[in-house]
Amino acid sequence: MNIPNTAVDITRFIPNYQGNALPKKTYYYHPTSAELFSTRTGTPVRLHGTHKSGGIVYALTLANPSCRRRQVLIPASVLKARIPASESVLLQADLDLKPVTPTPAPQLTKGWIIGGLRENGTVSISDDPALHTVESSVNAEIERLAKKLPGTTFVKLRIEGYVTAGGVNWS
Repeated sequence: MNIPNTAVDITRFIPNYQGNALPKKTYYYHPTSAELFSTRTGTPVRLHGTHKSGGIVYALTLANPSCRRRQVLIPASVLKARIPASESVLLQADLDLKPVTPTPAPQLTKGWIIGGLRENGTVSISDDPALHTVESSVNAEIERLAKKLPGTTFVKLRIEGYVTAGGVNWS
């Protein structure tokens, strides 16, 4: 995956967050699409964040992690507020990255995933949910989770099809 050439190194605007230094040339924010990318492992990766009550939150590894604290949670709203859209002008050379081959789109299949039902009626789903292609598999997993976390309500969600952004393409 390539980082958009208009992405901005977040440390230009947020050198530290809550008193913790963020590493330079590691996290890049694209103001137009509101996407956050990481080059921490060398290969650019788009981060998805976690949905919390106040919106999406990203867990970022600190520049000099201590034994006590290795990451800091930073809300997407902070990135949007502190990095103006007018700053989306950054030369690709500034990223100091080697071009990478794009990863092919995953082949999605029909099946079931598991989510947790919140008190407000919304469903919480993992960033990377397991896809069960056999109903007995999802039933066994939902029973295991219910026994492990008593009091939590779990739901199984059936995936019948999907649409790819950039045009409607039903499968």
